Amino acid sequence: MILFTIKQRMTLLLFDIDGTLMLTGFAGVDAFEHSVKKMYKKSPGSIDFAGGLDSENARAWISGIGENPSSKDLRIFKSYVEERMPTSLKKCQGSVLPGVFPLLEKLNELNICYGLLTGNWEKTGRMKLDFYGLNHFFRWGAWADDGSTREELVPVALQKAKENGWKETQNIWVIGDTYRDVETAHANNAKCLAVMTGCHNDKIKQRLVQSKPDILLENLSDTDGIIDLIS
Repeated sequence: MILFTIKQRMTLLLFDIDGTLMLTGFAGVDAFEHSVKKMYKKSPGSIDFAGGLDSENARAWISGIGENPSSKDLRIFKSYVEERMPTSLKKCQGSVLPGVFPLLEKLNELNICYGLLTGNWEKTGRMKLDFYGLNHFFRWGAWADDGSTREELVPVALQKAKENGWKETQNIWVIGDTYRDVETAHANNAKCLAVMTGCHNDKIKQRLVQSKPDILLENLSDTDGIIDLIS
């Protein structure tokens, strides 16, 4: 039992937010769409948000209406998204996903180190977590503000984990709901526990399966089973 406890404490879990911890009813899409209309007076098309950084998604959506945003434009756009997000969260109907609260409480009980690895900008990501009562669980994380690709966020997350007491090992898990989470994990010699809670159509689900996560679950509801799998 002592050895098992020590092994648990050497484990590191890096959680995605949207589609993994919660569904926001596409509040992020609403905030982005509102901000495009406000800034450019044009109706945006649609892009695949799944697994992308907010900075990537912003550039893609603005480029999709025929504009070439400068760095200043992107900063202004980000401020519009931040301004809109509280309204979007109230407008769109979402929920915390099954098993999330019990799992996070169990990780705290076992002193297993965990944080965030997410494509959200920190300010709006924190708004989502706070709105759904999850913010207090996450003292630290790696955000879209910390890199230009999702893969670049992993070293940032590892450094923050060490600053928060994690003892560096190879037992690192990315927990997410898209193929981008799987690719990010494997590109950084980590493992991926993927859930299908963010797969809102068959195409996204198929792409997740084809990316070959180390573990694929319907959701995070089996707390004790997940602890066994990752320890």
